[in-house]
Amino acid sequence: FQEYVTIELKAENSTVIVCNIHRSPNSTVENDKNFLYFMEHISQKSSAKLLLLGDFNLNDINWDLQIATTSVSQEFIEVLRDSFLIQHVSSPTRARASDTPHILDLVITNDFFIKDIEYCAPLGKSDHSVLLVKCSWQLLENKSQKVRLNYDKGDYKAFKDFLKIDWENILDVKSNNVEDMWLTFKNIMLEGTTKFVPIVKNFPKHVWNRPIPTD
Repeated sequence: FQEYVTIELKAENSTVIVCNIHRSPNSTVENDKNFLYFMEHISQKSSAKLLLLGDFNLNDINWDLQIATTSVSQEFIEVLRDSFLIQHVSSPTRARASDTPHILDLVITNDFFIKDIEYCAPLGKSDHSVLLVKCSWQLLENKSQKVRLNYDKGDYKAFKDFLKIDWENILDVKSNNVEDMWLTFKNIMLEGTTKFVPIVKNFPKHVWNRPIPTD
């Protein structure tokens, strides 16, 4: 399925999987089949808490009545039902000029840990609302890794000089896709961080035992 990205967070008694999804409005029949399989698979094969969110581009769904006019949307509703997934967005998230507002951006979970969803103004030229999703789970602190970057002591002048490179040639927009360019950029930033930001070891005990926010 194109496209999605997931991260995994360690919670107090379980794992939380956060998955950002973008289903193109021009998604093919084959991609839609993979999309439905992905939704079914991630919900049924994982015992973790799930937070699935993003732009699904299924504008024909009536979420109040749980019905749709296209087959992919109707099958999507059935996948949610069969997998006991909960869709939390209830107000339109996309509006343009005189077009009918639609709910395109969804927030889906397999448990009740969404505290609130705030509908914020779009960013830049986007016509989609920014959703501020407030969740509640308690994170565990990783006490085994006592090495951290000391950003307060970083040599940022040297870091800035390090980044004075021919970005246009290095990223090479004509021959690289977005993911390739992102990996190149990330690796350069990580290299600079390693060179110019020192690490701190053996934090005092009171630092490691400080409380972790629950939200």
